[in-house]
Amino acid sequence: MKVFEKPEDIDWEWVKERITVDYHYDGRFSPRHLIDKIIELEEEREKKKNGEKENN
Repeated sequence: MKVFEKPEDIDWEWVKERITVDYHYDGRFSPRHLIDKIIELEEEREKKKNGEKENN
């Protein structure tokens, strides 16, 4: 990321560069993990619901 005060300051060679960026993001907040967590919680809720019925 670069910050420019005015458009004339933009380094167009830098803009054209192909750079691989590694933010060290581990994906813990990805939509996929959110969906997996929702499924996991729903399965736990269903098990509790079914377990309560069997005990009554």
